[in-house]
Amino acid sequence: MLFNSYHYAVFFPTVVVLYYCCPPSRQWALLLVASSYFYMAYVPLYLPILFGLIAMDYVAALWIESAPAANRRFYFMVSMAVNLAYLGYFKYPNLWSHHEAPPPPLGLTFHTFQSMAYLIEVYCGRFKAERHFGYCATYVLFFPQLVAGPIERPQQLLPQLREAHSFQYDRTVTGLRLILLGLFKKVVLADNLGTFVDAVYAKPQSYLGPDLTLAALCFTMQVYFDFSGYIDIARGSSRVLGIELAQSFRFPYLAKSIPEFWRRWNIPLSTWFRDYVYVPLTYRKQLRPTRHLVGVFVVFVLSGLWHGAKWTFLIYGLLHASYITGSFLWRLLAPRFAVQRFKMWGWLQVAGTFALCNFAFVFFRASSVEDAMFIVSHLPAGWQALSLSVPRGFHTYVALTVAFMALEGLCAGTQPKLRFEAWPRPLRWSCYYLALFMIAVFGRYALAFVYERF
Repeated sequence: MLFNSYHYAVFFPTVVVLYYCCPPSRQWALLLVASSYFYMAYVPLYLPILFGLIAMDYVAALWIESAPAANRRFYFMVSMAVNLAYLGYFKYPNLWSHHEAPPPPLGLTFHTFQSMAYLIEVYCGRFKAERHFGYCATYVLFFPQLVAGPIERPQQLLPQLREAHSFQYDRTVTGLRLILLGLFKKVVLADNLGTFVDAVYAKPQSYLGPDLTLAALCFTMQVYFDFSGYIDIARGSSRVLGIELAQSFRFPYLAKSIPEFWRRWNIPLSTWFRDYVYVPLTYRKQLRPTRHLVGVFVVFVLSGLWHGAKWTFLIYGLLHASYITGSFLWRLLAPRFAVQRFKMWGWLQVAGTFALCNFAFVFFRASSVEDAMFIVSHLPAGWQALSLSVPRGFHTYVALTVAFMALEGLCAGTQPKLRFEAWPRPLRWSCYYLALFMIAVFGRYALAFVYERF
């Protein structure tokens, strides 16, 4: 079931009404049933498999917590191995089978990483194992975050599932506002930009430099609008239900460096890799620079392969690891050049960071390394003609994208009076009606989210 489908438009209001009508002590049960139905709307066969994995993690956490110190590590390693085997079997079928594989379970890596976070937190003694299987299952299956996150730590989500939630008008309004914003990003901006991006990346050899450049730029914006739009809908849906999910994006294209970009982009996944991969690899009282760089490369190689077993994803991860390494070296050299004295230096940093991200996204989106190399090598070609093979009306969506990003950058400022919540009520409601109108007229519906397949 997609957030941008008519199915969800009926499903979600029904769940909200039933949720607030049932006794508070049974709200978790309704969420579990609703989440199971949401999951079954994709591939029903995988639900028993997922419940089997949840049951295994539930029992493993109890054993890890109660076992003697000598056995805790064994139970932990076995449970992590099972989770990784489950992930590898469904996510990387080409590694073990040459036959056509069925589609992987919905939101495979997101709910697997969430389960692993639960086991790690219990093993490290930072969270008590959950005794109630229903709450544990709801924590993994919670439908707003099931497909593409955000990945939640048990400390943030499980206590909220135990709370009794009553209807609150202000919370519902802000939740619906997030849903509206997410739908606008997805169906108006991301999916309309995607029409041109898909055409160019399907056969890049048919296009010249201007088209290739525009397609690369449009995909950088498409993937942001698509993914952040999903997160907005997920956070808005859960907020209407009285549950707060983590914010995943903080204006990433305003970052002044690649490390800052990763502190703003897909924050729960970035912190997952930081806390559970980078920190264990580099934890020493005196951290050597070489160990830091090894940790960075391991993290970004894994994060690249996290998207799939393709050379393009590996190169995408290696590029960002190289960017981080270069940023580390630049911090050592920059004071010698005193570049911070230039008035426009901050904006040059933002532009440079965006350009590096855009270059890496070419490999992320390309179907093969050959296609990616063709695009990169032919970006300078054909500019003398200045012709674009864009669909009719595509310029409108490019202009909307530029206007939306400018408005988002304005609202991201430090002045409270510029934030959307501080706008006059008539102006805010005009924006709501305009967004609804554009969703109804220009929206493209029931198209999958980019990160759904991950």
